[in-house]
Amino acid sequence: MNHSRFSGYIFLLSTLFFFSQTALSQPREFSASQLTTSSESQTENSQETNQSLLSDNPPQTLSQKKGGFLNVVMSLIIPGTGEWAMGHKGLGKVFIGADLLLWLGMFSSDQYVNTLQGDLEGFAAAHANVNTAGKGDQFWIDIGTQESIFAFNRQKLLERDIGATYSEGGEFDWQWDSEANRRVYLERRFNKIDWERTSNILVTGLVLNRIVSAIDVIRLIRKNKKAAEQNALGTNRKSYMRFNYAWNEHQGEVVRFNFTWLLN
Repeated sequence: MNHSRFSGYIFLLSTLFFFSQTALSQPREFSASQLTTSSESQTENSQETNQSLLSDNPPQTLSQKKGGFLNVVMSLIIPGTGEWAMGHKGLGKVFIGADLLLWLGMFSSDQYVNTLQGDLEGFAAAHANVNTAGKGDQFWIDIGTQESIFAFNRQKLLERDIGATYSEGGEFDWQWDSEANRRVYLERRFNKIDWERTSNILVTGLVLNRIVSAIDVIRLIRKNKKAAEQNALGTNRKSYMRFNYAWNEHQGEVVRFNFTWLLN
């Protein structure tokens, strides 16, 4: 698999966390009539505003709104489910969709690796007279390095690596019919290695997607807790707006505006 294909998966995951941090905050607007309302009316307005800030889809229950440790565990198991349970279905869909793509990519990559391995074994059997039964991964690497088992054993003896040699005249024998076919085999094996690396990268992406989703749930929990504290504090606030009119022989008519924000 070329690098541009699997880098797309990594780019997708990196952008998920960026967009999860860009929840827009709507400014609260006050009019003169709102400033002079009772604390009960202000509480209702602040609750409605905070609810719109906490979720793109308003939560249905108080537990969904606040979230907790269970939501973090849910996102570690299946990314996006923690956000979904808290009412943030938009974020949940992004993480769940990314996870499905990664699983699909890893499954497809593993299947293709198995197909490539089968092709390698068939090619070696046809052009190097290899007995494919019961051979390990190292054997399929070694037969591509030398034209025959005899040349391979001689090289290992020169390197004083006796343990790497194969018994001659048995099931491990090989002899390539041409140097060109041996090089073709090497190219195909390198292609298989690239796909195996892709599978490993996709596994890393699955782990990263879970970590990012869990961190995002923690961020939402803290945000909701902070908003709840600000909302509770806002219920004890009262505001006053006063106009005073006076006449001064030096200044003439004077209008004064006084705004007071008090905490009980």
